[in-house]
Amino acid sequence: MRRRRAGPSIRDIAASGQVLETEEAQRTAQRLARIVESHGDAILSVDLRRRVRTWNPAARRIFGYRETEIIGKPVTLLAPPPLRDELLATVRRAAREGRAELETRRIRKDGSMVYVSVAVAPLRDPRGRLIGFSATLRDVSERRRVEESLRESEEKFRMLFETGNDAVFVHELGSRKRPGPFTQVNAVACSRYGYTREELLRMSPVELDVGGMDAAREQAIGTMLATGRCVFEMLHKKKDGTRIPVEVSSRVFTLQGRRQVLSIVRDITERKRAEAVLKASEEKFRRLVENLQADHFFYRHGTDGVFSYLSPSIRSVLGYTQKEFLTHYSAYLTENPVNREVVAHTDRSIRGEQQPPYLVEIFHKDGSRHWLRVLETPVSGEAGRVVAVEGMAQDITDQMRADAALRESESRFRILVEASPIAICVIREGRMVLVNKAFLSLFGYRCAEQVVGRPLAAFVAKECAARMAEQHRRRLAGDAAPSDFETVVRRKDGSAFPVSMQVGSLLLPEGPASLCHFTDITARKRGEKELQSVHARIVAAQETERKRLSRDLHDGVGQILSGAKYSLHSLAAELAAAAPRGAKRALKVADLLDGAVAEVRRVSWNLMPPELEAMGLAAAVRTHCQEFSEGRGLPVSVECRGLPSGLSADIALPLFRIIQEALANIAAHSRATSAAIRLSRKGGRIELSIVDDGTGFRPRSRRRRGGMRGAGLANIQERAESLGGTLALFSAPKQGTQLVVRLPLTMA
Repeated sequence: MRRRRAGPSIRDIAASGQVLETEEAQRTAQRLARIVESHGDAILSVDLRRRVRTWNPAARRIFGYRETEIIGKPVTLLAPPPLRDELLATVRRAAREGRAELETRRIRKDGSMVYVSVAVAPLRDPRGRLIGFSATLRDVSERRRVEESLRESEEKFRMLFETGNDAVFVHELGSRKRPGPFTQVNAVACSRYGYTREELLRMSPVELDVGGMDAAREQAIGTMLATGRCVFEMLHKKKDGTRIPVEVSSRVFTLQGRRQVLSIVRDITERKRAEAVLKASEEKFRRLVENLQADHFFYRHGTDGVFSYLSPSIRSVLGYTQKEFLTHYSAYLTENPVNREVVAHTDRSIRGEQQPPYLVEIFHKDGSRHWLRVLETPVSGEAGRVVAVEGMAQDITDQMRADAALRESESRFRILVEASPIAICVIREGRMVLVNKAFLSLFGYRCAEQVVGRPLAAFVAKECAARMAEQHRRRLAGDAAPSDFETVVRRKDGSAFPVSMQVGSLLLPEGPASLCHFTDITARKRGEKELQSVHARIVAAQETERKRLSRDLHDGVGQILSGAKYSLHSLAAELAAAAPRGAKRALKVADLLDGAVAEVRRVSWNLMPPELEAMGLAAAVRTHCQEFSEGRGLPVSVECRGLPSGLSADIALPLFRIIQEALANIAAHSRATSAAIRLSRKGGRIELSIVDDGTGFRPRSRRRRGGMRGAGLANIQERAESLGGTLALFSAPKQGTQLVVRLPLTMA
């Protein structure tokens, strides 16, 4: 079954009889329809609603739409959105003027763009009424591409012509003795020679030459006539008379039937200056070779291997005179196997192959063996064949001995490292380069290959890695960094354990490195933890005993002394009349007992402040500081902020004891005139800060391995660490001291 067409074709219109009424007209229309169908350009028609009514095969080929896909669709479907107004304006202009033409872009079915030449004409019925429009569209993409390529080529040529670094001239070939005038020059030519473009176009190449260059010019023209090209040097003069040496590269070409010459003229002033410097340098080098001393000498030998030249310094290097050494290069070689490569290198140099530096062992005239480092190069003649070999030899005997000693030292170092029972590694640029067996055993690895090349951070616990990396960076930069510290590392199986780490500097042939010792301190840490536990129990027992003694002194001795005091007062009253002197003595004894009662109360309070249990830490600290200030004459300010209510005695009592100890230290050693205490809560911890304005000291002088020097500071540190806290000390001579204790509330 034949597919029904989506709309009337031109053939249908021709056959309809609506416009063509005669048989001849019908045949003409059919011929026109066949022409349209076979035409290479896209031909289509649209009605007044701008909908496509006819569509020829060329339109399908150009735009990709079949008739069934496009007939009845708006013609604006073929225009990109930004150009649809242009399409409609073209149709209106065709209706108004009878024809409209333009070049523009249209869009294919697949979305790609095509450049087309468009001609639009109105369609009218026999009565002259407008019934639509016909459009012929020719694909001009290839022409546009060619035009664009030509334009780009012209632009590139003009850009090269005008913006190059060299002057460019075009002139007629002329005769052998006199070239023709310039026909084109670029801006560089005008700038370099100082003429305007119009002035140069009235001149010829001869007018740029200085006097006496006629023969060189004629020879260059003769070469161009024979070969079509020539490169030669000339001496030109600028408009101001300045002379400039130039290199002229000329080529003959034909333009519009006339032979022209394109010349690129390069200013070689700098090259000539460089050649003069090179010539002077070569002369200087020759003198330098002749005067080589100490540990270098220059040589030259032919392709037969026999030396033809030796610099005088051969005598200071190997003890031979120049004449004595003018023999085959192998005459003085030792039997060392390395000299087999010397023969191979020399043979390759004679074949014209450039060789890398190589080593030679050779006999000195005194019979000793010397090492030479040789760098040589083949020398080619005019035909390109190697005619000789030239080289420079350096005596490196001392360096070779030093290298051998260094290798021996490194070997001994490796033996010592391997035999050490302490875990040792060498780190360079942040990575392991050497580890011993003790290191492998400690960290759980089987062989060094599993460790070497890995970064140090791979063996350090995550919480310590950043601090370790910063210390390593500071150490390499020469800044102060601890060389003996504790950290946490990880075994191969991922388990973590504490170590004591000592780091020292090491100089390897490759550059600076770090030597690290690791000591497992797991047992020590366990012992310290047990010791802290014992210390905590001792402190708890001491506090319990202090509390008992405080109570016994207050309730026992204190009451007894108070009773004795009141009895003496009663006795004094009874003796007042009968024995006044005895009464006075009784009152004096009563006064002594009153002081004893006060002292018992003070001792009892120090042993266990009643405010600490009754009113809390803040009240007890304020009371103690007030009595301390009154007794010592040293004012102490107290600030308590954010302390939790009902603070456990497990943390309140150690804090109070720390304050007592710190104030006692200040009174005994600081020569301070004032002090300040601040107690506060910061997150999940309590922070105690005690500051004085005394003489201060260097904190490092108060530190010892594992803790602080001095009983007072040591007691404070032990109390803090027993509760999982820390002690920080900040001080400097003549700048006072700050002591900061931080305790976790979770321990409370």
